[in-house]
Amino acid sequence: MDKKVMFLTGKGGVGKTTVSAVISLALAREKNVGVFSFDPAHNLADVLGKDIFNGKVKDYQLLAREVDFDYWKKQYLQQIKQSFKTSYTYLAAYNMLDYFDIFEQAPDADNLGMILAFDHILTNTNLDVYVFDMPPTAVALEFFRGIRRNMRWVQALIDLRGKILEKKEIITRIRMGKKEVVTDQVMKRLLGLKDFYTRLEKVLSSAYFLIVRNDDELSHLEADRIRTSLSGMGFDRLFFVNNKYPDSSSELSLGQINVEALPGSFLHIFEQNKDFFNQIKHILYG
Repeated sequence: MDKKVMFLTGKGGVGKTTVSAVISLALAREKNVGVFSFDPAHNLADVLGKDIFNGKVKDYQLLAREVDFDYWKKQYLQQIKQSFKTSYTYLAAYNMLDYFDIFEQAPDADNLGMILAFDHILTNTNLDVYVFDMPPTAVALEFFRGIRRNMRWVQALIDLRGKILEKKEIITRIRMGKKEVVTDQVMKRLLGLKDFYTRLEKVLSSAYFLIVRNDDELSHLEADRIRTSLSGMGFDRLFFVNNKYPDSSSELSLGQINVEALPGSFLHIFEQNKDFFNQIKHILYG
């Protein structure tokens, strides 16, 4: 069975984490589910409760994690530093390696760290459903855009490197009268990056995007902007989730949840929102 990936987005404070938690718990009664907080202001453990968050409740097949993005940013920077040290060994002779710390100021480092974390989760866990509680709107949209933008950028570099190698071959033939046999490490690295982003692009293309909103104009306006942005990126599995609405009978509406009563009130939430959870299952599995 294919992995199902679901992203929860929306304006800050609309209840993305709570909705992520209750959807994950509802699905975890029948499926192996992972719920991952990508919001730097983590409170997933608080919403789930320590026992459920730490996997101590047998009724749920749930893996819950709050992702440490400082760690993944450092992993990304370490990869860059190591790549430069390998490719440009002569820099050590000029005592230039200390200047690699400037990479920490790279404007895209945080986003690339998030992308590394996302890939690590997908490749190192075997789950039926992945639920991602996303950060604020601008950061979340940049994450989605970043994967597609980097994919296009890597392809452009591959094309450019290919032209350079063609010219190099021509020069070699002129000088030596035969084709030069080389293993181009730059091209090898670029092709590896292409495979990396192609894999993530495929995941995004089949993912489900749940845009959480409240019964107020501001969250509706932001939810509409998120939908427009995601649609413009080519994503079509987009759904609004109405949270904290007076009337929870409309499509994909979650009834009132007293967060302060969690996690003890989960059974009550399930009973009061059977239609909502059935619709989520239908979205995922038809």
